[in-house]
Amino acid sequence: MKTPLAVFVSCLTVLWSGGTAFPAGPDCGCPDLVYSEAFQSKGLGYVSTPEYADAVRAVANGTSKYSPEEIPAAWRSIAAEWTAYLAMHPAGMSEPAESPVYSDAGEPYDAAAFLRKKEACGPALLYLASLEYRSRSGHEGVKPVLPLVVRAAAKDIEARVVAKQGMAASYAKRASAIGTRIAETERIGAEECSPGDLALAKSELELARREAGGVRTSLLETESLFRRAEQAADSILSIRRVASVKGTVCPSE
Repeated sequence: MKTPLAVFVSCLTVLWSGGTAFPAGPDCGCPDLVYSEAFQSKGLGYVSTPEYADAVRAVANGTSKYSPEEIPAAWRSIAAEWTAYLAMHPAGMSEPAESPVYSDAGEPYDAAAFLRKKEACGPALLYLASLEYRSRSGHEGVKPVLPLVVRAAAKDIEARVVAKQGMAASYAKRASAIGTRIAETERIGAEECSPGDLALAKSELELARREAGGVRTSLLETESLFRRAEQAADSILSIRRVASVKGTVCPSE
């Protein structure tokens, strides 16, 4: 059975083999709520820190003064997965720092359906953990993570998941077209003459591809990344085509 946090699964596509899930794209977990409009507008970025993860563990393990007398059975799993997810997905990165192994068996995971649930991502636990975090030295002034904000954030991310699912075919076609242009630049000498520009174009394309399958960027931000990749590819392709027509090996020669 899936835990309430339901991390270590792909938000957009999960392939199943022998009861083991392997992500076909960037992963998404409840710590990614920090990228929602609801969390960002409230200044709740601290939830992506190891210190907050420790507060979640304290509440879930019953060692916090904010731990309830009866702790829901799922909370310890939530706390463990929250910590592990942050370790593999540092803030600001769109892919794991290492390749995780996914071992949750069952029906294919539907991220949008999960996020639609009222108690998705443990709103009560995250709220109590924020009180624990606030009680520690140096964090007294931070805003608490109210349950209603957690629910609003889940809706934000759910909408982003659905929107990117709808754009998946378009993103794939666009990425393929950019890749074709980059390959053309290599064919006509970009690797020898413009290695830096070629590396930049490839890097921009890889970033656009990653963010197209993740939830850390909005559709508008993802569109901007694709435009940057297209501009980088078009720029180097134009230079190489001119050089090729003129019979120049490299423009500087």
